[in-house]
Amino acid sequence: MWTWLPTATLALVLQASPPQASDHLNAFRDPGARTLLMRARANWEILDRSILSYTATVRQRIGAHIRMPLKDRTIYRAETASRVWWSQDGPVVIQALAAREETPAGVSPPDEVTGLLDNVFDPAGDRIYFGFAADDDDDVDDPDEFWVEHPFAAGSEEFYEFAAGDTLTLSFPDGRRLQVAELRVIPREASIHLLTGSFWIEPESGALVRGVYRLAKKIDVELDLMVGENEENLPIPGIFKPMTFTISLITVEYALWDFKYWLPRSMRFEGQARAGILKVPGAWEVSYRIEEVVGVDEVEGATARFDAFLSADSVLETWQAESGYLLEDDWREMIDHPDLARRIRAETRRSVRGSHNGKEIYLLLPPDPESLHSSELLPPPIWKEAPGFTSEAELRDFAERLADIPAPAAAAPRLSLDWGFAREDLMRFNRVEGLSLGAQGVRPLDTPFGPADGRLVGRFGTADVEPVLELELGWGGVRRDFSFEAYHKLAAVDQGGRHLGFGNSVIALLFGRDDGEYYRASGARITLEPASDRRASWTWTLYGEHQESVERNTNVSLPRLFDSEHAFRENIEGARADQFGTRLTLKPFWGSERTGLQVGTELSLQGEVGDYQFARADATLRTAFSLTPKIRTAFEVAGGTSWGDVPAQRLWYLGGSSSLRGYDGSAVLGTSFLRARAEFARVYPVVSVSVFGDAGWAGDRGDIAVRDALFSIGVGGSVLDGLMRIDIARGLRDPTGWRLELYLDGII
Repeated sequence: MWTWLPTATLALVLQASPPQASDHLNAFRDPGARTLLMRARANWEILDRSILSYTATVRQRIGAHIRMPLKDRTIYRAETASRVWWSQDGPVVIQALAAREETPAGVSPPDEVTGLLDNVFDPAGDRIYFGFAADDDDDVDDPDEFWVEHPFAAGSEEFYEFAAGDTLTLSFPDGRRLQVAELRVIPREASIHLLTGSFWIEPESGALVRGVYRLAKKIDVELDLMVGENEENLPIPGIFKPMTFTISLITVEYALWDFKYWLPRSMRFEGQARAGILKVPGAWEVSYRIEEVVGVDEVEGATARFDAFLSADSVLETWQAESGYLLEDDWREMIDHPDLARRIRAETRRSVRGSHNGKEIYLLLPPDPESLHSSELLPPPIWKEAPGFTSEAELRDFAERLADIPAPAAAAPRLSLDWGFAREDLMRFNRVEGLSLGAQGVRPLDTPFGPADGRLVGRFGTADVEPVLELELGWGGVRRDFSFEAYHKLAAVDQGGRHLGFGNSVIALLFGRDDGEYYRASGARITLEPASDRRASWTWTLYGEHQESVERNTNVSLPRLFDSEHAFRENIEGARADQFGTRLTLKPFWGSERTGLQVGTELSLQGEVGDYQFARADATLRTAFSLTPKIRTAFEVAGGTSWGDVPAQRLWYLGGSSSLRGYDGSAVLGTSFLRARAEFARVYPVVSVSVFGDAGWAGDRGDIAVRDALFSIGVGGSVLDGLMRIDIARGLRDPTGWRLELYLDGII
């Protein structure tokens, strides 16, 4: 057991002069950085064959979610525990101790859990890329394969700059101490083939003790990977653009075994994939507890060590010694220990054979695979803290260290152009613009504030002759994103209703219903929010804009083909105003498991000065929980009010799927509002069926009355815990009627 103790300043302890290196392209920001890199490089180039075998208990966990504005939904989780016996010259034996794999369809049989085959650390392998080494089938010379410039490789000075950072002391239980130093790796440009991060080096040996790093740039599949058109590079459908992948954090940690060998302690990977509006963040983590190591000076003990692997404290002791599945005939020829094949045949009934990084792997499974689900050795889900894994405090510290590393310059400018149906967010339909198609150009830029992404959008509606122009500059960071936007555009009154999004456009075109209220906005704004790979739990904006009213300009829709009298309702008559304002929104959400407790809150504060001076605030509380394993319920309550002289475009509007199902948009409006909904659902794998009721009131704060409220009831169904919803709702008070609601991101 060892701990990290920061110290103010400690000199590097070097027994000899470090190898010399040229200041290639001024790669070293200080002499200490050169010393650390040379020591780390020398260690990296040595093939470590000093470990003949080791035994370790390995725990692994992984989780992936679908991220939407309301909440995250778990789509995959797996936890495993295994005992690994690694041999330098022979195959690897993995004994399954615990395994659980779950998808929306339910818990998978243990036979399908194959992640145990990856729980292998090779002492002679790369310490930075531990866990990500290529398999034998991968062609490393293939130009289409993804590659990264190694920061310790010879010539890396061409791609990176290096700086010495903090110095730490490792303190051991027996009182001994060891000093390590930080080497900061700074890429020369923002490239998907470069890393940025901190690597802690033991200066005498050059051994890597800890690494905290990430890719220097977000991967845009179309721009970065689909280079060089050929028949294999099929175009990405517009609904899945942008298609990106972010590696936000990779950590590797090592512990010193018996003051001889640096062996893995833990590793964590965090990233996010995106395809259009769909975001899928995920994390993978592995923890090692080394039990025994056999070095070159302990050859005679190797066989005895393996006997211990299959003995007293092993789960194998509880397995029935029956004649069962026999391993392949060539097992005896490949293993160095003559009695190993006989022992495994006698003490196990089943095994799985595979390979990883050129080594044969044998996975031993118990006679009763279901016992793996209930093992006490099963680690908790990745979103819960557990001993041996990276803590929340450590993750925050890692993020701070990455944020302190200077941002690299933007890569060579490349202009990305899309228009019309090439992207989902460039086409929309509403009763003001009609069918609106846009064109977009995106280009990386170097600015005085660091590298940024520049985005220019122009669009034109078939029913509205007013052009739309938006210019945005975005600066991405480890902790938060910052953006500046100048615009002349159509804006929606309810910013959370997504009335200018794809879903409302489909409803308007196919059903002739547009629940949004709109106005014209010309101005500029700055926005501060969490980094794009994090949940948007808060957003702050500061803006100044000119606002004008807009009218309904079209009645075109599919229902009008069958009913010439069908028409969209009129848009609100907004006020002409010059306004300066700010808005702060807080919306944390806890719980992503479909059967667990989920709680979310949303608080918004907004104020404006100018032709109209006012303030307003609203709050929402949501919760969902299971009454029985098959019955789930959800509740949502919300309220808001305003103070001052409020223009029409800043009133509260209720109606539609986001606030009051069963009623058209703007069924009730006012300077204050209250609303609630309740739902009971029968849960099946993947889908659920529910009954619900909604209630809503809007008006002046002093005139709250039940007689003025609207109520609705209905039945609905959802996929993946409300990710996609279909509801049939009926309003119980005038105007009564049935409405079919199709939308994304419901509470259950």
